[in-house]
Amino acid sequence: MSKQRSMMFRPFSQILFWILIADLLTLTWIGGQPVEHP
Repeated sequence: MSKQRSMMFRPFSQILFWILIADLLTLTWIGGQPVEHP
């Protein structure tokens, strides 16, 4: 039971983790750009 729950939970956890990382990288990149274009 524990192993099955772990296998079900892990992909969801990894997806949330990578979404968070991508969001932080995107915000950092946008924040570092010169604000010339609206």
